[in-house]
Amino acid sequence: MDHVEVLFRLHRDQVATPEHIAADAHIDAAVVMRVLRDLADAGIVVETDGQYRVTDAARDRSAVEALVEMYNTRPVTLIRAVYARVSPVKTFADAFRIRRND
Repeated sequence: MDHVEVLFRLHRDQVATPEHIAADAHIDAAVVMRVLRDLADAGIVVETDGQYRVTDAARDRSAVEALVEMYNTRPVTLIRAVYARVSPVKTFADAFRIRRND
């Protein structure tokens, strides 16, 4: 849900710093930075001089518009849809992943 929260705020504010997003969304700054990296890697947001904005690509913009509309009109449905995307099989498989102890 963090990705949706960050994307919603970027859509609403047009341009924002990670610190502003973290304070506004009440999300830890490290989580916001991770989410922004994920969104940038996916080509959904772009960073310029420490500020982030949603890309101008039409397909990304229409997808973001649809997500924001759902966020504003049917938040419970959106939350259910987001959490339904977590496959029980993936969750089970992740339980057996070998993790490095740092």
